[in-house]
Amino acid sequence: MTQDLIASAELLINRPGSEPTQADLNRAASTLYYALFHEISKTCADLFMGSIQEDYRRAWQQVYRALAHENTKTRCRDLEIMRKFPESIQEFATQFVTLQELRHQCDYDPLSKTPKTTVETELGNVRDVTQRFSATNELDLRAFCSFVLFPKREDPLRKRAEEEREQERARALRAEQEARGPAVRAERAARRASQNAQESS
Repeated sequence: MTQDLIASAELLINRPGSEPTQADLNRAASTLYYALFHEISKTCADLFMGSIQEDYRRAWQQVYRALAHENTKTRCRDLEIMRKFPESIQEFATQFVTLQELRHQCDYDPLSKTPKTTVETELGNVRDVTQRFSATNELDLRAFCSFVLFPKREDPLRKRAEEEREQERARALRAEQEARGPAVRAERAARRASQNAQESS
């Protein structure tokens, strides 16, 4: 799937006999992003389920489809964790973030104009990072797949502290409103009295 998508993107960029349209370039950029996404998805499924076997096909597909776009991008941007992985995985993650942002621009901004040189550069980058990614040590790949697949468990103590801070802010706001209450009521009464006086005159 990954190599087929890369080849499709290249055909869109290098149309025989004519220059690519902006739609071609936008579609090529989007296709390159999906090449990376499917590369991670397949790696996750292969490492957790092994090669596709008929008895486990549905389980393999379930792992393949478990990857979430936004969560994967968030994890790839977590530099504190990402710097612990080999350079090949770090470069792949950086390219994933770059292309997801470019895909959003190309797919959702009707005024987007992506230069051909930009898409050509990304084509070369995708070829390079996918090749290096697939050649990475299996244990490192497995760790990376676990990192992007599984949601981070919340720290209950941290969550409780955040809830307590939110409750404290709510109490402070109520206290401020109660303290301002008499002044607000007096101001309203003064406005009503002034309005009544104007109407009577």
